[in-house]
Amino acid sequence: MLFAMEFDPSSFLKLLLVGAVTTTLLVRLHIARRKQQLREAQPVGEGSRVRDAYAPPETLRWQTEIHDFTRDVQARLDNKIAMLQQLLSAADERIARLEAMETRRLQGAPRMVPGETVDETARYAAVFAMANAGNGPTTIADRLGMPLGEIEMMLSLRRRIPDRLSA
Repeated sequence: MLFAMEFDPSSFLKLLLVGAVTTTLLVRLHIARRKQQLREAQPVGEGSRVRDAYAPPETLRWQTEIHDFTRDVQARLDNKIAMLQQLLSAADERIARLEAMETRRLQGAPRMVPGETVDETARYAAVFAMANAGNGPTTIADRLGMPLGEIEMMLSLRRRIPDRLSA
């Protein structure tokens, strides 16, 4: 029955025009809806939860857990970095102290080499001279390269040694 109508070219053009306008409107409506969906999917700003309102609860829970985990890892890394910086500064201070001690040692009295035959009188004289200059047993031992116990023993026996050596 539909095809039983008379074929009129002007009515065919009208029908074709109505179909084209309808198709154009439907395509534009589809494009507008797609743009709106894309805008809603993108984050609007920090703290904005517009797009999260449509997310499943499990996804929101995972997102929260990931955020907490990230914050925890960042805090741990910050603590490790701070500890490493403290250790590096302490190591730098110790290096500076050791270099200063080495410089003082090189500028001080020559070190005694183990096994070297040195006149005992000269050794006692060097120890007593440094003690008279106000150096402590540790400093004397470091500068002369002798054991601390030996220096302390020499200083404790100082009263028994003739005055010409201790003066």
